[in-house]
Formats: sequence, C-alpha cells, structure tokens
Amino acid sequence: MKLPEPKYEVTRIDEDNKHLYRVASSSGKVLGTFPGITGRMAMLGGAKGRILMQWAAKLTDAYWQNNYQVYIDNPSLADEFSKTAKSAHKRAFEEAGEWGTEVHDIIEDILNGVPAIEVPSRSIVPIVGWNKYWRSEPRTLISAELRVASLSDGYGGTLDVLYKDKDGRLVLEDWKTSKSIDKPEYAAQLSALNRALFEQYRLSAEVLRCTRIDKETGHVQVKEVTDPARAMRVFKHLLELEGELKERLLA
Repeated sequence: MKLPEPKYEVTRIDEDNKHLYRVASSSGKVLGTFPGITGRMAMLGGAKGRILMQWAAKLTDAYWQNNYQVYIDNPSLADEFSKTAKSAHKRAFEEAGEWGTEVHDIIEDILNGVPAIEVPSRSIVPIVGWNKYWRSEPRTLISAELRVASLSDGYGGTLDVLYKDKDGRLVLEDWKTSKSIDKPEYAAQLSALNRALFEQYRLSAEVLRCTRIDKETGHVQVKEVTDPARAMRVFKHLLELEGELKERLLA
C-alpha cells in the first residue's frame, strides 16, 4: 500500500529546541507555520512540571551526597559546587533526551532501509529489543517519519511509523523511550496525529499504538489507545483552553 497524494506538503523546521511545521500547497504557496502537538499541549505541563521539580531536587541532593567532601576540603570551590549541583538535573535531562533521540533515529534509518547502520554501544540493547519486537509478526510498512499537519486546528507532528498489521489493519505507532508509558498526553498525541493524517491524506488508522522501548533493558511495552474519540476530545478541549487563556492574557 502506498500513501495517496496529500492535500498539502508539510516540512518540519527545527529552531530554538522546538519543532515547527510549515504547510505548503502543491504549488509551493505557504499556507501556515504551526507548532508541534507537544507545544500545543502545554496545558498538561502542570502535573508534569511538579514531577520534574521533584526529580530535579532529587538529583541535586544526590550530587551533594556524592561530592560534598570535595567541596568541604576546598571551600573556595563553593560557588562552583552550587552552580554544578543546580544544573545536575539539566545534564541528566539532556543526556536522556540525546539517548532517546539516538534510538529513535536508528529505528528510523532501519525502517527506511539505510544500509550499514552503525549502532553506538549504549543503544545496542534497546535496538535489539525493538528489532525483536518489530520482527515478531508480519507488518507491511507504509511510511516512517511522516510529517503531517492539521490546517483546521493549527498544529503539526511526525508519525513515527504507519503500517498494515497481519490482520490488514492500518496502525499508527509511536516510539517512546521515557520511563513510563502511562502518560495521559500520549493518547491525545496519537489521536491528534491521526486527525492530521486524515486531513492531509484522507487516511485514518484503525489502531493507535504507543510502544515504549526501555533504553537500559531493551524491554518493549505496548499500549493501545482504547478510546481515540475521547482522547481527541481532550486534545480539542486543551486547544480551546489555550486559546481562551491567550485571549484573556492579551486583553
């Protein structure tokens, strides 16, 4: 199965650590530039922010426990210690993000048939785990890393993989390397991607699947969206709330 001709083309633009999606007609006319789905879902950042604050405090404390003797013996380094301890969570976050991106990029290359892929040693375990999962049943690949966008709601995103499963169902699957698969925003993200796929290609996946690859063990955990319509309603409500807040702040 091949993708039908899209109603418009989508290009991702990476700038200032965020993704933007530029939509253009077949003639090249720019129809709009939109933030990514995760950017539009910032309203879910409240609970996530509290969790990240707790995590940051834990890492700062761990840095102190592991290094305090060095700074006690060298009081002149106190300022340096303070700065380093405060940024411990940033270094860990960046490292985790880089590793997750590395795994994601390797999977993309494999699916797109890039020859002679060299896998860094730290990513061998998760890639082996993913490869075992991917080959565990017949799948007919349609597209990997497909850029899509919704003109009606003003957002863009990237489909990690779109394929037909052994039962002939169209599956939209998203790779995750985070610590947990049980995040409420994942269902909304997948539903929003599926909506954009329909707007752009007039295709709608029958199965929305979030698949987590553990970077340390290679264990693969799969979770399907049980109520895509409800998840999409949640996403739409978030967009409405975002718009209302912007209006009030700018009033």
